Amino acid sequence: MAVHYRRLLFTALLMIPLVSAASAPPTAARPTAPAAPLLTLQPNGDLTETTGGRQARVLASANHYQKIGDIIIALPPGPDPTSLIVYEPLAGNPGAYRQRFVLHSDGIAAATGVLDVKLAPRRQLLIELHINPSTNCFVLLDLATGTHRDVLGIEAAVSSDGTRLASLAGPPHHFPRKEYLDVVVDGKRIRHIVGATYGQLNWRDAATIDIRFPTAPTGATPRRLAVRLPH
Repeated sequence: MAVHYRRLLFTALLMIPLVSAASAPPTAARPTAPAAPLLTLQPNGDLTETTGGRQARVLASANHYQKIGDIIIALPPGPDPTSLIVYEPLAGNPGAYRQRFVLHSDGIAAATGVLDVKLAPRRQLLIELHINPSTNCFVLLDLATGTHRDVLGIEAAVSSDGTRLASLAGPPHHFPRKEYLDVVVDGKRIRHIVGATYGQLNWRDAATIDIRFPTAPTGATPRRLAVRLPH
């Protein structure tokens, strides 16, 4: 009888770790981060996006990207809300680029192409995106941080210290015919110019914007106009 009880006790002791292991909660698997898409500039000028070693699609053609220095600014076409993507070279892989920033805004979402990219003070880029014949979106991007702001209009310029963004904006596309331009600085309208349809603006100094009109606007507006910013 004693031998029988010893066998039962031994069997029970063997089963304890098995029961404990079976009842332990499973360890959650860590999600695998998706591979960042890479961009390759093809000899024909197309940009090919590749993810996980597989080519996804032709990301952009001539009117959907601009290259400035070693940076590519792309506006991928597609059914989803449009994003503006900034790519930088991938070290050790000549001709390949990786995503650095992905920018979103209402103005960017309405854009259909990249028209121009200019250098701006304080390591910034001024990016012009096409929306329609009456309106473009101008994006001021900080290359160090990825922060950006944008404004709608027909022209834009950055102050010499890189802190202020001025633009000229006219009536919306297909709006009842009116001829005017608004001078907007940092999102605030500071001047309404009647009779003007197009102008070129430049910062004279921190408090003055010069506007030149290719043709004389109707009314009393001269060919050139200096707009002083309110204090």
